[in-house]
Amino acid sequence: HWRFPQSRNKPFPQRYMAALRYWYDWWLYRRFANHLFLPSLAMRSALPGNWPSDRITALPPGSQIFAPKTDKEFRHIPLNIFYVGGIVPPLYDLKFMFDVMGTLEDVQLTVCCRNSEWEALKNYYAPFDDKKIRIVHVSDEDLKVYYTAADLFGLWWKPNSYLDFAMPVKLFEALGYAVPIVTTGGTEVARFVAREDVGWVVDTKADLQILLTRLRDNRDEIAMKRARMLDIQAQHTWQVRARTVADVLKVRSAV
Repeated sequence: HWRFPQSRNKPFPQRYMAALRYWYDWWLYRRFANHLFLPSLAMRSALPGNWPSDRITALPPGSQIFAPKTDKEFRHIPLNIFYVGGIVPPLYDLKFMFDVMGTLEDVQLTVCCRNSEWEALKNYYAPFDDKKIRIVHVSDEDLKVYYTAADLFGLWWKPNSYLDFAMPVKLFEALGYAVPIVTTGGTEVARFVAREDVGWVVDTKADLQILLTRLRDNRDEIAMKRARMLDIQAQHTWQVRARTVADVLKVRSAV
C-alpha cells in the first residue's frame, strides 16, 4: 500500500517512518532474496527498480475446500449476495454496490466489515434500505454461515492502481465455498474470474443491474458457475500453492 495514494491519508510522520522501514525491507530483499513470489505478475510494475523476470513467480492465495451445498440450498428468495472486506474509500469504495442494490427487488446484500470502519463511514453510505442491505461484523469461523447462505459473492469496486494487481484471500474463500463471483472489470480479480470462468465481470452500474436481474430469475446460470468452481477447486488449494513454491525453488537450486 505504501507505493499508492491511499497511504497519503495517514499523518506525514507516520507515513515517513513507515516508508523508511519499507525501503529497508526492499533493500534486504534485493540483497538476500533469490526469488520473489507475488500475488500476481501484474504486481511487478509496482516494485521499485528492476527485478529479473526469471526470478519472479505468481503465487496467489490458496483456498480450503468446504463441503458443497445442494442445488436446492442455492435457490434462495431473495437472491443472496455476500461481500466481506474493507469499506474505506478510495481503495474500497462500495457506493457502486449500495446504489445498485437500491434499484433491485428480491435481491439482498450482506456486507461484512469492521465495526470501527462502519461507525466512521455509515453516513457516507446512507441512506440505504436496510431490508436490502444488511451490515454485519464477524470474522474467522463466524464467516462460514454467511458464505454458505450466499448465492453470489460480490467484489464490486471502483478501479484503482492497487486493485489492478491485488489477489485477495476472500476471492479464494469464495472459490472454496463454490460461491460464484460478480466483480467489476479492470482488476486482476476480474481477469482471474474471466479466465477461470467462475463468475461474471461487469463494468457499469447498468451492467450490474441487468446481470443481477437475470441471475435472480435464472438460477440455473448460477448453478453452472458453481459446478465449474467445484471442478477447479483442487487446482487452487494451499497445498497446490506450496507445491508451486517447492517446484520453483527446486529448479532454481539446480541452476
